[in-house]
Amino acid sequence: MKIILLGTTGVHHCLVLARHFLCQTDSSNREIQLSDFGDIGLDRDGCPVYLGSDRAGNEFYSLGMGRHIDMARKSIEQLREILGFSGKDLMVCPVRIRGEYLLYFLEKISGWPGMQKPGRHLAWFLIRLQWQRLMNEATHLQEVLKQA
Repeated sequence: MKIILLGTTGVHHCLVLARHFLCQTDSSNREIQLSDFGDIGLDRDGCPVYLGSDRAGNEFYSLGMGRHIDMARKSIEQLREILGFSGKDLMVCPVRIRGEYLLYFLEKISGWPGMQKPGRHLAWFLIRLQWQRLMNEATHLQEVLKQA
């Protein structure tokens, strides 16, 4: 199954959730080191970013949609139906946290000269504030995958 994690950006909260889910981070350690965290170059072209596969062969992707997460979810799900695929082939999971629009803004200003590092640090701070919510999302995703 292919799983698309939709967020305001694909390189912040969606990336952290997927990396945690793929056991590349420790839920008790908020100081995780992800080289691609906040890499706006990955998100800029609008294509899904491949994040890895789990033991069951599920492939994880993240996709940054700005303010249009719900519209993107509906569009991808309708396209899935038009193409004759099922929810067992492609799952679309919105990842929502408080401050997600601030992450989108930080991604935009990180493209300005001298703003990449401050933008990345502010995004880390915001992710830390929403850490428990992301861990709950990971648990929920795990339960959904068990049922699929």
